[in-house]
Amino acid sequence: MAELERVGTEKLRTAYVLHGATGNYFGVSTAQFKRLKKKIGSDQRLALELWNSNNIDAQILATMIVDLKTIDEILIDEWIKMIHYYAVADEFVGNVVVPSPFAKIKMLQWMRSAEEYIKRCGYTLMSYIAHEKESLSDDEFIQHLHVIGKEIQLMENRARQAMYDALIAIGKRNKLLNMEAMIVASQIGPVYIEHGDKKLKASHAMEILADKKLRESLS
Repeated sequence: MAELERVGTEKLRTAYVLHGATGNYFGVSTAQFKRLKKKIGSDQRLALELWNSNNIDAQILATMIVDLKTIDEILIDEWIKMIHYYAVADEFVGNVVVPSPFAKIKMLQWMRSAEEYIKRCGYTLMSYIAHEKESLSDDEFIQHLHVIGKEIQLMENRARQAMYDALIAIGKRNKLLNMEAMIVASQIGPVYIEHGDKKLKASHAMEILADKKLRESLS
């Protein structure tokens, strides 16, 4: 914790606040996280202590050094309850849940949650799974697209952002899903997401999904 505090910067702490951070944090850079991960390696006991500190930077580092061989569903369910910042949610999903055998189970559970960061984790998982060559069937992805179409505009900011990203990820899988995703995107219209400057930015999925090069690359 002392080392995390030492390498934290005021510039990144300010950025954390702009992006909605609350509670404890130091403002540690990606480069410093990578350095510490390389130095520490895998340390389950330290990872648990860092996570339980409820400090944003400590939790991010915890996801990087946790022993993946010991990850079970109980730990995953305990950790997700303590997430209160989007960057922690994303690192938790990418570093802990995706490599685990529970990714698809948790995706389905968390997407149904009404809690902003749990839902974000569910749809961030969907984006990862949509990039896998062998994952869900086209019919399953289409069902999820329909849910996104119905719910996205009603969700809180960080959940809405993850749903938007999942919509695009699904639409990049193949020609069929690209067309289905464009239909949903046209029904949704612009999706307003706050990225950190307290201003809402309109994101248009159609601009990405209808790109000629993308569509020509799909099979």
